[in-house]
Amino acid sequence: MRISSIAVMVLLAFAPSGVMAQSQEDEKTIASFLEDYPGNEFSDFITILKKADLWTKLENPNYYQACFAPSNAAIRQYLLERKEAENDPYRKRLFFDNVKSLPDSITDSIARTHISDKILDLPVDSGAYRDEAFPNLLGEIMLYNQLPRYGESSIDYIRTINQRTIITDINIPLANGYVHIVDGVIRENNTLLSGYLKENNTRAYNSHKATIFYDALKLTGLSDTLKQYQDFSYPTPEFDSTYACLELTGRVAVEYATPYESFSNGQQQRVIWPERRYFKYTLFVVTDSILQSVYGIRSVDDLRAKAISVYPEGASLPDTDRNSSLNKLISYHILPCWLNRNMLNYTDEYIIRNYKNACPDSIDMQDFYETMHPYAIMRISTPYDRLSGNNGKNVYINRKGTVTAGNLEAEGIRIWNWDETYEINTQDALNGGYYYVDSLLLFDRHTKNALNTRIRVMFSTLSPDFINSGARGRMRQTYGDRPTSFVVYSFKNGYCKNVSWSPETFMGVRYLDKYWDILYHDELALRGHADITFRLPPVPESGIYEIRVTSNAQSEERSRKMRGTVLYYTGKEPDDLIPNGTPVDMTIMTTDPRIGYVRDSDLEGYTDQETEHNIHANDLLMRSHGYMKYPDSFAMGSQISDRLRNHDILYRRIVTEMYMEAGKDYYLRLRQLNGSDAMIPLNFLEIVPYSIYSGENGPEDRH
Repeated sequence: MRISSIAVMVLLAFAPSGVMAQSQEDEKTIASFLEDYPGNEFSDFITILKKADLWTKLENPNYYQACFAPSNAAIRQYLLERKEAENDPYRKRLFFDNVKSLPDSITDSIARTHISDKILDLPVDSGAYRDEAFPNLLGEIMLYNQLPRYGESSIDYIRTINQRTIITDINIPLANGYVHIVDGVIRENNTLLSGYLKENNTRAYNSHKATIFYDALKLTGLSDTLKQYQDFSYPTPEFDSTYACLELTGRVAVEYATPYESFSNGQQQRVIWPERRYFKYTLFVVTDSILQSVYGIRSVDDLRAKAISVYPEGASLPDTDRNSSLNKLISYHILPCWLNRNMLNYTDEYIIRNYKNACPDSIDMQDFYETMHPYAIMRISTPYDRLSGNNGKNVYINRKGTVTAGNLEAEGIRIWNWDETYEINTQDALNGGYYYVDSLLLFDRHTKNALNTRIRVMFSTLSPDFINSGARGRMRQTYGDRPTSFVVYSFKNGYCKNVSWSPETFMGVRYLDKYWDILYHDELALRGHADITFRLPPVPESGIYEIRVTSNAQSEERSRKMRGTVLYYTGKEPDDLIPNGTPVDMTIMTTDPRIGYVRDSDLEGYTDQETEHNIHANDLLMRSHGYMKYPDSFAMGSQISDRLRNHDILYRRIVTEMYMEAGKDYYLRLRQLNGSDAMIPLNFLEIVPYSIYSGENGPEDRH
């Protein structure tokens, strides 16, 4: 099996000293190389390294590292730029005449920025080229980038660190690592989200500057969170005897042959594991002009005062505490996954263009996400109702109801459109992107009231790793493209947030094409003797909730072959969950008397009122058995009969009714009791407040 280049680098970084020394022609250490370089070219850098107490490590033949060495000229240019920045009101900084006058904090930062013990040599093979990310001794992410430069008769390459500092001499092998000579002092990685916002603030028009918001990110320490990119503890997936390894696809994932003749419905599917684990973020930013005009906020102190008025319980805590007022306010503007505009919620243009959303006047396209604010969710939705005038253009956060239905309880916070952010690109950060919003996002009483609704969460969004890996909603091909779209993403247990499973479980996330009869076409599928536990999204307010899980039947013959019996568990402790009721036989059809499904079109009466009575009676019968029909808010065509509610292979299983406390963790476990080849398809789950399903405020709608 071919091993990825990053895996080789990590292995080399911890290789025994004899292995490394024997592979080098030159027995010099990094320290002796820098000292002996002609013209004393690195004397200033050596001074910095010695002041930072790193020189002895570079002398040690048993301590392996990569050293990015700036020349004296490069360091003097850095000092000159600090001096020139003195009169810049936003980038003002102290300047110093020489490296000896630099304070320890700056020399330590420079020295540790230029050394890494997680990577040694850098890839220069253009045929296998890709960006490489690795941490320096500060734990900050460095980005190595290689771009072709075309000459008259040949091609060479410009190689950079953080897309700003050019490597002039690469991969100089030494006894204890490699030296890479650079043409400047390596600066902050502005390709990562926090630096990206900072850089954009320096060149945006006043209407787009968000300096107060950025300052709050810095004070809370959340700017450091937004510098995370890659989990360097993640092991590259290796050969698994259960799955015949085919190849490393290089940049994306490890590919295996599925152990099943067909993963589902007679279609052969490829199974891949992400080769790397990435951390990515979506940031919602409020500009200085909005803070000033709407709230009278002109400084980060004013913003903190606003935060205290919303979250008074955190007033006495330091800003860096996750429960402090300012930290809560800012963290509610961050999602731990990157959602480009087409991924904020379901926006398939083919579906929208052909009016395949069955009830756009009654319910928006929507998705729920957990934010970086402890135990706080948000709802992102796109209205398509006739009277809203939006036609899918505007996307909102925490909107509730529709204009056409006359039940718009919460307008929500609008996300700015493309034509409002034309001057700068906000979505090209290496680890995510950001959107401007119309006002502050506050997890206050008003927001919690807006979230007092049926919380319908796609299984494909339960873990940010599903989204950041590309597993969720990654394929939007038509029916004819099935061979390329039938890809199942599986994951390494222990490296998938909010989800854990037994070794006997095969778990895969996949996007099915638009001809499949499931909501939004995303699915999490289990095979084998599955035993899997999900951490549930937090509830906005304490109360009694009903937990529901979706499933579907096949034909009677296929259901017996492909479905098994499942027992559900819920509770607060993932290792001590309580079983809910009796095992659920998933081999039976929905029309079986134990479920009691009858298609709405088969319940017609002599009058519309009688028809409605019959449909309602069938809904009550199914609920008494612990089941519900699918929602009617999505359809596979433009006719009423195409609504998913009218597909007699789809159903929702009511797992339990339980008290859930805001600010607490709850878990859902599914255990397959029989059927070694059984499959459990999971489309979405619902967490529904008692006030919604009890009929306290009217019966629950069918959307």
